Amino acid sequence: MRAADCVRLVLTACVPLAGVARAAEPPLSAGSVALFVLDPPSQTSSARIAAALAHPEAAVRAAAARVAGAAAPEGGCATLKSALKAEKDAEAAREEIRGVVSLCGDAPGYLTGRLAALPAPLRPEVAYALARRLGLGAGALGFGVLRPTLDSAPVAERFFRLAAGASRTSTTALASMASGAGDAAALRAIVRNAVRDGFLPSDETLRAALAAPDAAIAGAEDWVGAVSGAGRPEAERAAWSAAAAREIADARAAAPKRLTVKAGRSEPRPVAERAPLVRTVTDLPRGVAAGAAKATGCSLASASLALADVTFRAQGTPEALNPRLMPADSGCRKAALALFALSLPPGDYLPPAGSPDRLAVVFDADALAAIDEDPVGTAEPRTLAAGGSMKEPKEILRVKPAYPESLRRQRAEGLAVLTVRIDREGRVKDVRVVEPVGTLAAIARDGTSLDLEALRSV
Repeated sequence: MRAADCVRLVLTACVPLAGVARAAEPPLSAGSVALFVLDPPSQTSSARIAAALAHPEAAVRAAAARVAGAAAPEGGCATLKSALKAEKDAEAAREEIRGVVSLCGDAPGYLTGRLAALPAPLRPEVAYALARRLGLGAGALGFGVLRPTLDSAPVAERFFRLAAGASRTSTTALASMASGAGDAAALRAIVRNAVRDGFLPSDETLRAALAAPDAAIAGAEDWVGAVSGAGRPEAERAAWSAAAAREIADARAAAPKRLTVKAGRSEPRPVAERAPLVRTVTDLPRGVAAGAAKATGCSLASASLALADVTFRAQGTPEALNPRLMPADSGCRKAALALFALSLPPGDYLPPAGSPDRLAVVFDADALAAIDEDPVGTAEPRTLAAGGSMKEPKEILRVKPAYPESLRRQRAEGLAVLTVRIDREGRVKDVRVVEPVGTLAAIARDGTSLDLEALRSV
C-alpha cells in the first residue's frame, strides 16, 4: 500500500485504535462489547466497560476484561480486581487475570497472594500472564512462589517460553537460574523450548549444568548432554541413555506438522521452524469474533480477508495497529479493527520487541468460530502423528486457492508453505505462512497475493 493510499483511506487504512466513531448502541453481547475497544478514551467509555464487567453473562464479562486490558480505561485496575474477586466463570476469570496484569502495577504481588484462593486450573493462567508481562523478570517467581503451579511439563514449557520470549540470551539466563535452583525439570523444559526454537543456551551455561554437584541437576545430565553434547567426550556421547534419546524424540515430535499448499508447479521444500510471515488472529474470548461480525452487520456471503501489522507492548497488548488490507464491507472493516486491537501473541510465539506481527482475519462463519480460545484447563496442544491407533487423516473437502486475474496476467506462481492447527471439532484454528511465495511487503493494487490466497483457502 502506498503512502498516498494511507492518506486517502483515512477510516479504512490508518485508523488509530481508539478512533472509530460508534453507531447506535447495540444490546450488550460479547461481540458488541468487543467493539468498545474502538471508543476514544473517556469517562463514558470507562463506565461502559465497568458496566460490562458486572454483566450477568460470563461471555460479556470476558469480552469486557479483554477490552479493559487493551484500552486501559481510567480506574480499570480497581474495577478488574473487584470483578476477579467475585468471578465464578473460569474463562471470564482468565481474562480478568490478564487485565489485572496489564493494568495494575502491583499485579505480581496481588495475584501471587491470591493463588491459593483460585481454582487449580486458573493458577497456570496467572503464571502465563505474569511471564508475558515480566519476561525474564518472571524467572524468579517461576523458581519461587509460582513453581507449584508449573506442575506438568507442558505448563512449565509454556511458562518458560513466554518468559524467554524466544531469546537465546533470556533462555541462557533461565537455564542458569534452573541450575542454581537445582531444578532439573525446569532445566529440561527450558532446553526443550530452545531445541524447538532452533538454538540452545550457551555452551558455558550447559557445561555448568552438567558439572553441577546438585543431585537434581545431575539427574538431568544425560538428557542435557544428549541434546547439546557440550563438553562431553566422544566416548560419553556414544553412551547416551535410552531415556535421553526418548526425551529428544518426544521434543522433536512435539514440533507442529506442516501442510503444504501448492500455488504453482514448484516442488515442496523443507521449512525450518521460524516466526511466521503472517498468521491468523486466534485465542479471543468465546463468541467475540463471530459476535463482533454480527454486531457490525458484517456480511459473510464471501470469505473476505483483513490484514494488519500489530505491534505489541511488553505486557502483550496491542500498542499500534497499521491496517494493510481491509474488506470492502464496512461492518467487516470495523469488526476487523476490533479483533486486531484485542489480539494477543500466541503462547508459542512472541514477535521480537518493537517488531510488528502481521495478522489476518478471514471473515467466514467457520473461521470466526474457530478463533475462540480453548477453555481453561484444556491440555496444551500436542502434535499427534499418524500410526498405531492414530489413523491417517482423510481429506473430505479441498478448497483450491483462487488465482487472482492480476497475478495470472503476470504469470505469477510459486509455493506457499503453511502450518495449521486443527481444533477438536475439526476447525482450522491457527494458520501461519512460514515460507511465502513473496514478501507480502507489497500487496498487488487489487489487494491480492498468492500467500494470502493460500491462507484464505486453508
